[in-house]
Amino acid sequence: MLKNLKMRNRLLLFILIPLVIVFTFIVWFVSFKMINEAKENAYKEAQNIASKYANEVESKLQTALESARTLSQVFKGIKLKNSTDRTVMDSILKQTLIDNLEFLGTYTLWEPNALDGNDVNYRNMPATDATGRYIPYWNRGSGKIIVEPLLDYEKEGAGDYYLIPKKSKRESVINPYLYPIAGKEVLLTSFVIPIVIENKFYGITGVDIALSFFQEMILKIKPYETGYAFLQSNDGTFVGNPDENLIGKNISAVDNDFNTKYSIIEKIQKGENFLILKKGVSGASDSIVAYAPVHIGETNTPWTFGVSIEMDKVLEKSRQVFKTLIIIGIISLLILVGIIILISMKLSKPITELVGIASRIAEGDLSIKENTETGKDEIGLLTESFNKMIHSLKSKLEIVQKIAEGSGDFTIKVELASEKDSFGLALAKMLSSLNNILGEVDSSAEQVSGATRQVSQASQSLSSGASEQASSLEEITSSVTEINSQAKLNAENAIEAKILAETAKQKAEIGNQQMFALVSGMEKINLSSEEIKKIVKVIDNIAFQTNLLALNANVEAARAGKYGKGFAVVAEEVRNLALRSGEAVKETTQMVEESIININKGSKQVEATAEYLQEIMEVVNKVTNIVIEITSSSKEQSQALQQIQEGLSQIEQVTQQNSAYAEETASISEELSSQAFSLKDMISKFKLLKIRQEENQKTMLESISPEMLGQIKKKIASEIKQNGEKHSNH
Repeated sequence: MLKNLKMRNRLLLFILIPLVIVFTFIVWFVSFKMINEAKENAYKEAQNIASKYANEVESKLQTALESARTLSQVFKGIKLKNSTDRTVMDSILKQTLIDNLEFLGTYTLWEPNALDGNDVNYRNMPATDATGRYIPYWNRGSGKIIVEPLLDYEKEGAGDYYLIPKKSKRESVINPYLYPIAGKEVLLTSFVIPIVIENKFYGITGVDIALSFFQEMILKIKPYETGYAFLQSNDGTFVGNPDENLIGKNISAVDNDFNTKYSIIEKIQKGENFLILKKGVSGASDSIVAYAPVHIGETNTPWTFGVSIEMDKVLEKSRQVFKTLIIIGIISLLILVGIIILISMKLSKPITELVGIASRIAEGDLSIKENTETGKDEIGLLTESFNKMIHSLKSKLEIVQKIAEGSGDFTIKVELASEKDSFGLALAKMLSSLNNILGEVDSSAEQVSGATRQVSQASQSLSSGASEQASSLEEITSSVTEINSQAKLNAENAIEAKILAETAKQKAEIGNQQMFALVSGMEKINLSSEEIKKIVKVIDNIAFQTNLLALNANVEAARAGKYGKGFAVVAEEVRNLALRSGEAVKETTQMVEESIININKGSKQVEATAEYLQEIMEVVNKVTNIVIEITSSSKEQSQALQQIQEGLSQIEQVTQQNSAYAEETASISEELSSQAFSLKDMISKFKLLKIRQEENQKTMLESISPEMLGQIKKKIASEIKQNGEKHSNH
């Protein structure tokens, strides 16, 4: 699928996708880190806020505890000095309350008769009860400072403010509890210091702080605007909380699952700093809840100050930054995309142009101007390579066009672009093959021309010999006629017959010699005919090879495609000429074979005539020896001479036929020679490289030796002799 995409789209695909992925990853990573850092900062800030306000609460509580401790020390000193004056002590309690507006009340509670031993005198007096014990409670519960006796101090729970320090003899901070002040139940906490002298418990001094004091401080604390603070005592009771319904209630009663899951009360009692990520309920945001311990003096009952911050509020700025980053990222990405598109268009434009050029080259259109905009980068080098390719193709096209236009110049040198220039090498090979083929055709035409000249000369010699034989036969015929005439007269003149016999003997010897010469000539003609047949076969082979070369040239031209069409026409003409040469050779072969048959017939007749002449010689000898018998045998001689005369007539006819065949062979040879010259003339139009070596190219003329020509003549004579024998048999 990717292969079908254009380069620009592939560039965009391969650049933009990784870019978007990387960009998205960077934005996500930065946002992730930012959010995590925001969370970490929120955790730290929540813990810091909790610790900060825990210190403030601790300071306030410490003030109350210090005041209670001071009262304890003062009252202890009064006791030790035995200057116990309840009025003075009341003044001290009252003044302490006046000086500390955040205090709800100040008080002291002594063991029975432990203060001045005079409890009985103070029974049912103001600020005391029926026991007469010193138990004043100065408070501002009604809005003004009043004194009341302490209540329920001996009861478990309600009297913990007294019973716990009495039991432990240590400073104590009492968990929030309801206490009746000025006729109202007030939720408060107490800071109690035991009065111990020589390890003996005498009583307590204490300071009460209403929880409403902490509530005012809690309501002012709003971290991240929507967050809130809360204060819990050592047992998990809410001392302060924005939800007033929770004040005075224990965490185990409000959300026991949460308390159990995170061991809230246990961690508070251990005085730990801890942090909880609380999941939101019913679509509410998650929140960070930080706890910081509030240590109060030497007590072992620390409180905790908590801060709850909504996670959405903590991450609000980070998320805004995240959104801003996304917007900036998208804008930056769009800008980068635009830049990349412009760059890809700029990069792909020359490549697209090169693709168009390559397409035109693929379509065979080389009328392309070379691109002058080149550079040193890859595209510039590619453009330069295309320019070189176009220049190389145009130069090769010019060569092919010259060949196609029929200029005939095959000496053109192909400039190779490099050692790996396949097209150039193929074109050079084609030119070399054309040079070789046409050179061989030219050589073959020259050989055919030379061979036909030799055949023509042999045919002319044969015709001339046949004419001479005809002349000799006429003389023999005349002689035989004369012998016949003398044979008729031999009876009249025996002496003259002897002379005539001797003359006849001489003439017969001459005729016999001529006959043998004729037989020899016929044999030579027969041999020449065989050689002509071989030559014609050689010519036929040459024509066949020429045809094969033309076919190979056609194949090479077909491989060259459009650029080989011009040469294909030339190769086709060469092939047609080779075919016509082959047909002419076949006709010549047929004629030569027919001539050989006739020559064989003539040769047989000549041999018969030779035998007749031999018989004449014998007869003449007999005539010389026995002239007397001439008369008796004259009749037989006359008949024999008549037969000889008829045989000579037949020989004359055969000789005339041989002469006609020789003339026809000469005519065919001249026609073949004319066609060879025509082929050579066509080849001469091509300008070929001189690449053939003389030692590797022997022409047909050089290959035909004088002995071969002699054999041709002997063959022709043999054929004539055989032809004569056939006629004599008839």
